[in-house]
Amino acid sequence: MVYAENDIEFLFSAPYFEDEHQPEYRYVLEGNSDKWSDWKAKSFAGYNNVHEGEYTFKVETRNIYGQISEQAAYSFVVLPPWYRTTWAYILYVILFILVLSLGVRISSKRLKAKNAWLEGVVEERTKEISQKNVVLEHQKKEIQDSINYAQRIQEAILPLEDEMKKWIPNSFVLFRPKDVVSGDFYWFLEKDNKLIMICADCTGHGVPGAFMSMIGSDRLNNIVSENRITSPGAILSELNRAIKKSLKQDGQKNSTRDGMDAAVCTIDLDTKTMMYTGAYRPLWIVKDGELTEIKATKVAVAGFTPDDQVYEEHKIDLIEGLKFYMTTDGYADQFGGLKNKKYKVKSMKTFVSLHSNKPFQEQKRGLEDELLEWMGEFEQVDDVCVIGFEL
Repeated sequence: MVYAENDIEFLFSAPYFEDEHQPEYRYVLEGNSDKWSDWKAKSFAGYNNVHEGEYTFKVETRNIYGQISEQAAYSFVVLPPWYRTTWAYILYVILFILVLSLGVRISSKRLKAKNAWLEGVVEERTKEISQKNVVLEHQKKEIQDSINYAQRIQEAILPLEDEMKKWIPNSFVLFRPKDVVSGDFYWFLEKDNKLIMICADCTGHGVPGAFMSMIGSDRLNNIVSENRITSPGAILSELNRAIKKSLKQDGQKNSTRDGMDAAVCTIDLDTKTMMYTGAYRPLWIVKDGELTEIKATKVAVAGFTPDDQVYEEHKIDLIEGLKFYMTTDGYADQFGGLKNKKYKVKSMKTFVSLHSNKPFQEQKRGLEDELLEWMGEFEQVDDVCVIGFEL
């Protein structure tokens, strides 16, 4: 049923025989409105768009003398359309539950199908990852084996500390690579009753640095052993030219910039003197707990350094009580402590001075313990090489 079609009309009348005047009427349809109509002479009332519900139509009449009659009332009920009945709402609820259940079942079925597909994808990817892990493990093992072999080669190239101690009993070498192989290296050789000792720091660390260190060691063997050059300044000049030639550092854009910093000491056992030359790496001399520094030439070996670079030499008389130290920058640049800051050169100088009166092996252990305590849980940031000796 359409409510717009729910029309109702009431006809009413009241007899009055004493006068020819017509009576007036007023009415109200309770359930539709609580307001009575105005007094009018018309004897009908109509209502449109009547909704379902209970209604009571009331009417009164009034004569010319203002006398009001008793109310006449008529009650009736307008039934709702079928789709607004209680049974219809129950049906709606049942249909909603059925549709919702069907939707849930369809969604669940789709979800299960998607999960099955995803499980298949995951299983396939897991197999791929497992296969790749096997390949990676194999590659890692090959790389690790290669690095370990490179370590053995580097250790074979480095001089034995026992060989140094045979000539310089009061000495130590603290050598701690950041990785398995090191870009720092030390070198020692006796030639013509002269002891040549070198502490060097190559560009980078790990495998690239190790390649540079092996190139440097090989060129030093040629320079000192074969060419019999023992002057520290000449050694660095020749090393500069040799490395630049080996790495084809001709100044072109594609040339490598790799090189090294180094400190070289040549001890003349006949004259009891020592010559020192440094390329960015100084020499520390301690006597009676007081440390002095001989500064290096502020030019690196190889890289952008000119082929004809000359490195300044310093002569030192070997008097009793002098202790000498050469180091790369790895020790002083190590981060650690409570605020994760660099250890710094100043702190290292202070530590070396305070412990210089101890036997050299104790100095080595002290330096290593100090470094490890400073590092704490932090990672080692660079290769470390420290050499100390006394003649």
